[in-house]
Parts: sequence; C-alpha cells; structure tokens
Amino acid sequence: LGLLQVRPTTADAPPDAAFHALRKRYSVGDLPEIKIFDRGQPLDYAAAADVDSIVDVARWNAGRSTVPTPTSRVVPLLGTEQLRRLLQPSSGLVLLVFRARWCTRCLVLEPQLHTASVRLAATAASVSVSAAASAAAAASAQAPPVTIATVDIDDERNQGLVREIAPLGFPSTIAYWRGSPLAGTAELTSESLRSDEIVAGLLSLQRQLLARDWQRRVRAAGAGATTGGTATAQQARQRR
Repeated sequence: LGLLQVRPTTADAPPDAAFHALRKRYSVGDLPEIKIFDRGQPLDYAAAADVDSIVDVARWNAGRSTVPTPTSRVVPLLGTEQLRRLLQPSSGLVLLVFRARWCTRCLVLEPQLHTASVRLAATAASVSVSAAASAAAAASAQAPPVTIATVDIDDERNQGLVREIAPLGFPSTIAYWRGSPLAGTAELTSESLRSDEIVAGLLSLQRQLLARDWQRRVRAAGAGATTGGTATAQQARQRR
C-alpha cells in the first residue's frame, strides 16, 4: 500500500513528454485526478476527496479492511450464470447488492452485510412453529433462508451482469422473490443502517411476501371450489 504523486510541473521545468505520456496512457482528464492501481490495473477513483475516504478506498484495494468474516454467508456473484442459478423459483428472498471498490459508502456497508448474513442464517435455523401457529407463520417455517449476494462491478467477469441490470448508483440493491425482482426495495440497505436493521427489514419483507402468497393461494382455491360447485349444479340440472 503506497501513495505516488505525479506533479505536472516543477519550479524549474514545465511538463515533459513523460508526464504527457502517462496522462494519455491512463486516461487522465482534468487535474487533479486520483487513480487507483490494483495489481497494475488502473481504476477510476469516484469517492469523496477527503482524507478519510481516500484512506478507506486505498485500504480496501490493499485488502486490509472490511475483510469478510469466516462465518459470512454473503454470496459473491461472478457473472450472469451464477445469478440465474441463484434466482430460482424456490430461492425465496434474495437481496442483490452492487458495490464498487472505490465507493466509500460500499465500504461502510460491507461489514454490516456480512454480519446480517450470519444473523439471517441463524434466524432461519432457529425457526419453530407450534401446532397453534397461523398458516402464514407455518409457511414461513418452510421458507428458504434469506440470501444476501453481492456483485463487484469492478470485476471483469461481472460486466455483462452490470450491463444487463444497469444499477444507477452504488451501493445499489435489488430484492428478488421466487426469482422475480421486487420494486421499491432500495431502502433495505444504506450506509447508515446497522446489521440488525438490515435483518429486521428483510425478515419483515419476507413475512409480507409469504402472507401475500398465502392469500393468493386461498383465493385461487376458493375460485376453484366455486367453479367446481357451479359446474356440479349445472350437471345436476341437465340430468333433470
């Protein structure tokens, strides 16, 4: 981890050919401009230009901060095929989080997501339903665990996925239920949210979706019974 400053001029000489060559090679626009080099590859810096943000982003790219815990259940996605395998009709609730290595807000949110994933897994494992529980509660006991998945937009393997979904900002979130995207779920994550708030929001959303699906099944069953009863009555009249 280091800092290299390239000055366009000195007190004695104007910019030389080497400086102009560097500027062209790494697509440097207006000055001053910050570039991050990760394993020799330049990345644009788009976070705030204050000291704390620069240090956070540099540490992240050096692998020295927000390292996932060994127990983390966050699923790092690589490519559209992995996303399709994850978003099956039986997958339940999936929260997809787009993050960038240069995004300070993503750095703040990252450890909260890891902690939330562990808490969600523990919650799913401890669900028990009594004999007197409601039908909606019984359905939640059989619901798949809530999954948190992340997409690193700086990874070349995710470029097709980024183009397909086209997130508008970072961190950007989309929730999926039974493999289909849900509208209005961006508030489920924020750099100001703690892991317990993320867990509470996701579990609340899961309960709402389970209750909605249960009501739809009840209505469908009622409509089927009504249709069947009408057909039986018509057959009885015809026999007469």
